[in-house]
Amino acid sequence: MRILLACDRSGGHVFPALALAKKIKEHSPEATVSFFVTAPFLKEHLAREGFCVSGKVFPSRNVLVEMIFRLLEAAYLIVRERPQKIVGFGGRDSFFLVLFGSLCMRKTYIYEPNATMGRANRVLSIFAGKILVGFP
Repeated sequence: MRILLACDRSGGHVFPALALAKKIKEHSPEATVSFFVTAPFLKEHLAREGFCVSGKVFPSRNVLVEMIFRLLEAAYLIVRERPQKIVGFGGRDSFFLVLFGSLCMRKTYIYEPNATMGRANRVLSIFAGKILVGFP
């Protein structure tokens, strides 16, 4: 099984994904878990943990241009990696991966650790197959 964990640029998004990845590998050692992260220091940390990491740093400060870039990057990653499941951990970097994965009929999930959903997860809740929460 191929699983892609899509995270934004902060540890608050990446470390819950890392905990999930470790649990997945513990229960299904044959599963392939990869990450989509754009922050270089977090990419290094995940690579040291032994996970495959993708995601490009986009130098432009123009949000519209970055969104177009992320959409194309999401399409490319889904075609190249062919993940069976995609889990989004919030933020604009993971938004298009979950959205495009849902449109490509992949099983998609979003993880929301807060009592109030962020903007990306609020929109993605329409498309995601399941919403995973970090509290009982």
